[in-house]
Amino acid sequence: DNVGYGLGLVVEHDKRFGVCVQHPGGLQGFSTNMRWHCSSGIGVAIFANTSGLSPAVWAAEILRLVLTELDVPAKFVPLWPATLAAARAVEAVVCESGNFMEIEALYSHNLLSDVPADVRGSRLTDAINEVGGLVPILDIPPLTCRLAWAVSAAQLCWTIPGKCGDLHCAMELTEIEPSTIQRLDITASKDVSGQPSLVTRHYRAVAPLS
Repeated sequence: DNVGYGLGLVVEHDKRFGVCVQHPGGLQGFSTNMRWHCSSGIGVAIFANTSGLSPAVWAAEILRLVLTELDVPAKFVPLWPATLAAARAVEAVVCESGNFMEIEALYSHNLLSDVPADVRGSRLTDAINEVGGLVPILDIPPLTCRLAWAVSAAQLCWTIPGKCGDLHCAMELTEIEPSTIQRLDITASKDVSGQPSLVTRHYRAVAPLS
C-alpha cells in the first residue's frame, strides 16, 4: 500500500501484515533478495546463481504464504496496565449491575456528556438481549484471553460472550496522567473481525505482565 526507501532498505506497508522490509542485490551471475516482517521477525532470503531474475517476487510470495499460514498479526500492541484495569472495571459493570455511574471516577469529563449514563444503560440492556443474555460469569474466560485488537497502548477492543453472540467493547483512554476513559462503545456483534478495518483488526493487543 505504501513504499519508502532509506539507508539501503525498502520499507513496505502491507494492507494485511503491516510493515515489511526488504533489500535486493546481486552481481553478474547472482541475484538475491531478503525480506522480513518487522513485527514477528519472520523473514525469507532468496539466493539465485544466475542474473536477470526477480527473486523479490518469490521472496514476497513465500513470506506472505508463511505469514498467512501462521495468521501473524500486523503488529503487537502492548497495553498500559491502566488500560487493562479500566477494561476490567467496565466489564464488571456490564456483567453485574449495568450501572455506569458506579465507575464515574474513571471517566473523562466528556464521556457522560457525549452519552449519558442512563442512555448507556438502556443501550447495554438492548445489546445484551440481542445476544440472548450473557453466559454465567464463572463460564467467561479471563479478559486477557478475549482481547480482540488495539491500535495504541491506551485503546482496547475485547469481547464478552453471550448465549447467541458476543458483546463487542471498544474503549479508549486519554493519553495524559491520570488516564481516564474518553470513549466507550458496547454493541452486540456476531463477527468482531468485521468491525474494524483490515489492518486494524490484525493489531493484536498484548496484556501487561502485571
